[in-house]
Amino acid sequence: MNMLMLIVSQVTVPTESIMKSLLVMGIGASISIYEGEQCVLSRALSSSLHPGPVAVCHNSIAIVVGSSATVKSVKYSQLASHSVGGKKLNFDWSVAVGDVVVALQITEDNTQPLIMALCRKRLVALTNDGVLRFSFDLQCIGLALRSFNNGPSSFVISIVSTNTGAVLVLKDNVLIWTSHTPFVACHLDLCDARESLSMLCIADGNRVCVGYLGTEPSLYRIPIAPNRSVDYAAKKAQLSEFEEKIRIFGGSGAGLVESATAKAVLKELTATLDEGVFDNPTRAYSKHGDIPSWTVRLSLPPDLRDVHVNVNADVATSAKSFMINNTNEAPTLPLTFFIDDLPPIDPHVTVAVHHESMQVMLECSLPLSLIAVPCAVARQAKHKVTLDVDGPTHDLTDLLPDIATSASHSTQIGLQIFTTDCVVSVLTAGKSNRYRIQSESPDFLYLVTVKLIEAVKAKNPTARIDVNFAASSAVQAAEEYAQMQAKYEREKEGLAKSAAEVRAMQAALIPLTRNTKYTPLTNLTLLIETTYNRV
Repeated sequence: MNMLMLIVSQVTVPTESIMKSLLVMGIGASISIYEGEQCVLSRALSSSLHPGPVAVCHNSIAIVVGSSATVKSVKYSQLASHSVGGKKLNFDWSVAVGDVVVALQITEDNTQPLIMALCRKRLVALTNDGVLRFSFDLQCIGLALRSFNNGPSSFVISIVSTNTGAVLVLKDNVLIWTSHTPFVACHLDLCDARESLSMLCIADGNRVCVGYLGTEPSLYRIPIAPNRSVDYAAKKAQLSEFEEKIRIFGGSGAGLVESATAKAVLKELTATLDEGVFDNPTRAYSKHGDIPSWTVRLSLPPDLRDVHVNVNADVATSAKSFMINNTNEAPTLPLTFFIDDLPPIDPHVTVAVHHESMQVMLECSLPLSLIAVPCAVARQAKHKVTLDVDGPTHDLTDLLPDIATSASHSTQIGLQIFTTDCVVSVLTAGKSNRYRIQSESPDFLYLVTVKLIEAVKAKNPTARIDVNFAASSAVQAAEEYAQMQAKYEREKEGLAKSAAEVRAMQAALIPLTRNTKYTPLTNLTLLIETTYNRV
């Protein structure tokens, strides 16, 4: 299923089957309903710029969507009867909340259901007719929401988690208490633990936590009163500590060392990369078929804590950054590289290892067999590069042993870049001590040229190599770059104007959300939808 599952929830829809259904909002802002593995309904929302959270109101048998800074509702019967590719789908009601909707929750009891919409900076409550009931402004960015009715009472309890690790509990629009957790809750739900109602959190550190939803004193934090007095003694001690660190490690960090103690500490941080091997079977999760993957292992010294590893590469990796709590538990770190959507332009990979104020920079080069596959030589090409060597030329099977494996590849070889139809041809001329690389793409021409120069330098470190490149190719590349830059400036100016309109409309909508007698403004809602579609 080629779809980004933003919201997956069990819903009961009036279909002939008694099977529970899954409501899914796709990456293309389309709503789909699945029964098992079968899609029973799929409709595209042409008025939504990007996907957002969805929910189902069983009281009115309607589907509620939060997208493009609006909350919309459509009856299931109207959605099912709407023809694919027909007229525009008309929603029952649409309310502009003026902010990105992060989560939707619908609380249903014996009275009128309530639609709770968590935006990035506010919590909005709407009735099933789209009438504003109340709103609550947040001081931080909201991430997750869980709303429920506390028995037969008319008020709603809402639990909101923010990006600062704070968990807020509200009774309608009144803040009851707040708790500061050592993690950021990415998802909130309720569960029964020890015969009491508890809160279940999925933390950002891949942990599941359960907390008590009561008034336990340890969960309550008294707000710290603002203190405008400056502790000059503490500021002076902190400044002295900073000056001492600068004196020891130098202004550029770990590069300059003046004391023997600092030199001894820096010697503890050493890291190495092995030569790398191809994975069998491949570990690449590319959609372009059988793509090879290449893994190198990073060796770290023992007895180090909180080591950060950052990877910079043009190809896809298992992860761009790693955090190692203890190197005794993980002395080696595997780094896997493969091509996903876009092939690389630069074959070099940089790995940075950070520990406290020290860092180590490592570099390796990707093998050509990870980037291309042998093919027939293309005799005609738009861009050409000639390498003149002051010594005898080598066979390509010796220079590129990982990809030039056949005897026919000794003097010429064609390389087809993965995920593209581009072919780079490499030819040798033994009499004139010359290599020629040609291709229709200047980017991949540069890639193969760099790899060939590295191979020649490895065989003969003292060899002098003269690179000859046609000036017409450079002029053409410069003209294409100038055109793309001009297009970028035009689109940037148009996007800035549209973003200014959105900010102005949000500024006009925020005061309206605080009014309990809020009436939707049709003209302003239409302006918001038009601006979002243009963005």
